Amino acid sequence: MSLIKQLWLAIAFLMLVAFGISFFVSTITAKTYLEEQLYLKNVDNAASLALSMNQLPKDPTLVELQLSAQFDNGHYQLIRLTAPTGEVLVERSALNRESLAPDWFKRLINIQVAPGIGSVMDGWTVYGSIELESQISYAYDSLWKSALELLLIFALAALASGLLGSWILKLITNPLGNVVEQAEAIGERRFVTTHEPKTLEFKQLVRSMNLLSTRIKTMLESETQRLESMRQKLQQDSLTGLLNRETFMSHLKNALSQEEMSDRGYVFLVRISP
Repeated sequence: MSLIKQLWLAIAFLMLVAFGISFFVSTITAKTYLEEQLYLKNVDNAASLALSMNQLPKDPTLVELQLSAQFDNGHYQLIRLTAPTGEVLVERSALNRESLAPDWFKRLINIQVAPGIGSVMDGWTVYGSIELESQISYAYDSLWKSALELLLIFALAALASGLLGSWILKLITNPLGNVVEQAEAIGERRFVTTHEPKTLEFKQLVRSMNLLSTRIKTMLESETQRLESMRQKLQQDSLTGLLNRETFMSHLKNALSQEEMSDRGYVFLVRISP
């Protein structure tokens, strides 16, 4: 796996961990805040509704109309008027409105809000108690929207970090390409040196490769000179510098075996005594 892919995987993993931690902290904090605000809203609305009902005659029809009007005008999940005996006098309820948040998110967050309770008086006697619950789907929508925004921010941050990191990594690892080219050049018997980068680790590597290239060049030049000297000793006469008998006869045999060569010629054999 290339360094670029490893970098992207590392950034994705780190961003995923950071997103998980941020999501947990921010969501729990927001959930607690929304639960407190919804509970205060339930308590305030229940107290306000009970206070307004205290001023009305306790005619069942008027009471029901008052609760129905309050239920229709507000975002409530339940309004219930219960007599001191436990009998339900009036009840208005509705299913939770369809939320933008998926079901798994709702199960994960699980917002729990206690209902607001208010006492309704009929003169000096207790007529009943009001139990009021607000819709919590709006709270789920708010948390879901915040989670999506957080995910988008981290995704953009991961993308930007990956692109920037890839560019920086390409600059840092650029000497590796030069080292590869240098190694290929050595294999082709071309001995080149490259500029030493500022990065300490790559600087040591490039310096070692330059030293290796110089040493191999020196060694091959020395071996070439030694082989050329041995060839001259084996093929040339030490006194005259001409080809010795064996080499000459080999060249002559090769020349005579070629069909395009002329079949006429002269050979002079001269013996020189040392």
